[in-house]
Amino acid sequence: MPVSPEPLRILVAGRVPERADAVAALGADAARFTLQHDETFAAALHRCRTAPPDCLLLCPDLPEASLREALAAWTAGDGAPSVPVVVLAGGGDPQARRALVGAGADDAIDAGSGVDVLARAIEHSVERRRAVRRRDAAVHAELERGRVAIASTDDGVWDWDVVADRVYWSERWYRMLGYEPGAFVPSFESFIELVHPEDRAQVSAANARHNAASTPVFEAEFRMRCADGGYRWILSRAQSIYDARGRMVRVIGFHVDIDARRRAEQSVARRNAGLELLNEGAAELLATRDPDV
Repeated sequence: MPVSPEPLRILVAGRVPERADAVAALGADAARFTLQHDETFAAALHRCRTAPPDCLLLCPDLPEASLREALAAWTAGDGAPSVPVVVLAGGGDPQARRALVGAGADDAIDAGSGVDVLARAIEHSVERRRAVRRRDAAVHAELERGRVAIASTDDGVWDWDVVADRVYWSERWYRMLGYEPGAFVPSFESFIELVHPEDRAQVSAANARHNAASTPVFEAEFRMRCADGGYRWILSRAQSIYDARGRMVRVIGFHVDIDARRRAEQSVARRNAGLELLNEGAAELLATRDPDV
């Protein structure tokens, strides 16, 4: 089943195994596929960055790397995230093919499979990636609308591009703490440095739990150091975006000044504690009082 009105552009990387007749048959189906071929993985990577194909077909015989090494380099960021990878596995071991998918391939099939199996694997991989891109585009658009909406309020906006490791803090983010915008370079390290020393461990732990669980929402309350040296209570809430492999790629959030609320709660707690002590003291006094006095 074609996934595009135009033929899919397939980049074949490495030496095609002799028994992989399906690759030649794939190239003969000009209505559905056009094939390009690079002998080395390095050349294929360069082409994927400059003119990304619709799919990368990795052959088991790569001159400079094993399939595992190639997939490791690809998933580490050397590849083009939008390009799906289908692997022609050298042997017929299903467990080995599953391991290649676990290592980062979108699909892995036996090199001796027929053209219908190979074509189906490529088309399904391409369609899955396109569906992910459509979903991500919709989520990004929604987050941008949310960011614009938050920016019109009294909250501070922060935005972390995880892949590029770039952080943005809005003017209100700075001014909420009494700093001039741009007073320091936005980064996670700068943020943690501003968090109260007693709150850093719980903030870092909450962030680690959020990342490990791959849940879309982060929320925490903590104190941050202001320009005057004092501390204000801040509520931080964020929405995260993950790629097709479950890796966090972007986080957009906001800071709300909840200092008045937290101080009021602490004042009430102190009053309640004081009343409790008074009640305990009164009860103790009554218990020890001489009834004849």
